[in-house]
Amino acid sequence: MTFNELMQKYVNYSYEELVTKAREDLEILVPVFEKVTDGKSAELLVPSILTCLAADGKLTALEVRFMEDVLGERLSYDEAKRLVSGFYSDDAQEVLDQLIDNIGTDLKVVLLELCICAMAVDETLDKNELSFIAKLIDE
Repeated sequence: MTFNELMQKYVNYSYEELVTKAREDLEILVPVFEKVTDGKSAELLVPSILTCLAADGKLTALEVRFMEDVLGERLSYDEAKRLVSGFYSDDAQEVLDQLIDNIGTDLKVVLLELCICAMAVDETLDKNELSFIAKLIDE
């Protein structure tokens, strides 16, 4: 399976499947990150999700719903947009890339899937998102 075929597979997943995958990924990641961050896993994982949602430079209502369903917080569109707007940057993407590059292979795969789910939830992966995913995969 090629990179593009794999990415299309995520785009083709239903909204519910992407939310389920993201929740399952968080169930794996949170306990590990809790141990290494003294209980502050959200300080790494929430910005990771926000960075991925910001990767294409726009925020859709479906992405806001994804944030709510995955993170368990109800947000207005304006609140969500304010949160995500702080992650429309190369710096935010670089921080996430460094995090992924410096965790073990098993966790890297899980965090990558979480990122891809967040980016694919609007039913498309544009060239900026595909480039960002490729960068995250490369070490």
